[in-house]
Amino acid sequence: MYSRADEALYVLGQDYEGQIVRMRNLPTCDAHGLPRGCATEGLKARYSADLAKHASEAYDKILTRYPMMDRSDDAKRRLTALHQPIPAHQGGGRAEQSRTRQPERGHDSSEKRWDC
Repeated sequence: MYSRADEALYVLGQDYEGQIVRMRNLPTCDAHGLPRGCATEGLKARYSADLAKHASEAYDKILTRYPMMDRSDDAKRRLTALHQPIPAHQGGGRAEQSRTRQPERGHDSSEKRWDC
């Protein structure tokens, strides 16, 4: 069954990028903190960098967890546009998802605790 997780991660990355655009388009505050709804340039830069980091993480997950899925090429393009590196190892995918999980060390093997 296909989970469409790559599509969800892509939409999440796109949402973060949209927030970056909205942040950059806010009016810049004057010395009195006006106009209403403004942000300082420093705040805009910090918030935009944080949003770019989150968007990059979403796109990176597409490439590292779901490299053969529909959104892989789009994720590469978005990482390039964000000036972020494209992960060198793009393995995993279905093989990673279907690997057998081992019980945690120190637990009885009959317990249903698994490494995540």
